[in-house]
Amino acid sequence: MVFRALFVLLASLAHAQAIACPYSTESYSEWMQNYFREPNPEVLFCSLEYYSDSELFADYPNARVPTAYFFASALPNDQYASLFSVLSKNASLESKMFGLHVFWVSGSSAADDLIMKAGDEWKEPRIQAMVPKMLGQKAWNPLLGGPRSAGDLDNLWSIFFATGDRQAIREIAGVLSLLEDGHGIDIAIGGAARWSLTSNAGRYPEVRSIVIDLHKQASGVQRSLLQEVIDASAENPHNQSVQSGQPSASR
Repeated sequence: MVFRALFVLLASLAHAQAIACPYSTESYSEWMQNYFREPNPEVLFCSLEYYSDSELFADYPNARVPTAYFFASALPNDQYASLFSVLSKNASLESKMFGLHVFWVSGSSAADDLIMKAGDEWKEPRIQAMVPKMLGQKAWNPLLGGPRSAGDLDNLWSIFFATGDRQAIREIAGVLSLLEDGHGIDIAIGGAARWSLTSNAGRYPEVRSIVIDLHKQASGVQRSLLQEVIDASAENPHNQSVQSGQPSASR
C-alpha cells in the first residue's frame, strides 16, 4: 500500500510538472517547440499571458504574428470564448492586444464576433484603434492559400509546431521552385524556404521524415531541391533554428 501511494504521488507530481505553465523564456521555448509532440491545451491560456507579458513579446516584435498563428492553431475552437473571458478579467493590455491577434489570424466567424465584442467592452484606446482595422481586413491563411512572403513561412512553421499538420510543410516545400523559376523577391522566398526546411529537418526527425516523403513524390527540379534539403540536413543534425521562442523561416 505504501508503494502504491508513493507511485500515485509521483505520477501526480509528474503530471503537474507536465502541465505546468511556462515560468521562464527557456521553459516557454521548450514548451512551444515540443507542443506538436505533446499538446497540452490546458495551459494555453496561461502560456499566452506569459508570452505577451514577457521580454519575448517586447524584444521580438516580428515574432508576434507567427506566435499568434501558433496559439490560434493550437487553441480548440470551443475555447475562444473562454479565452476572451480570461483576458477580460485581469489581463494586461499586451495580453488583450495579443489575444485579439490570435482571434484575427484564426479567421473564424466566432473569432470575428469576439473581436467586435472587444470593441464594445475593452475601452483601451489602442484596442479601440485596432479593432476596426482587424474587422476591415482578413488575415491571410497560408495553409489554404500558400505562402506569399517569408513571413508566411514563419506562420506556416508556427502552424506546424502547434498541430503537426503535414500540409504546412507541403506549402513551405511548394515554394522551393522559386529558387529556379522565380524573380526578385520570389527568389528570396524560395531561399528562405530552403533554409528553414534544412534547419528544421536537421533539428526535428518529424520534419525530416515529411521532407523525405515529399521527395519520393516529387519530380524534376522540385525533387532535386528536396534532395539538397535532405542531404544538407543530414550534415547538420543539431542545427538549432529557434530564436525568440519559435522556429523561424526568415531569420
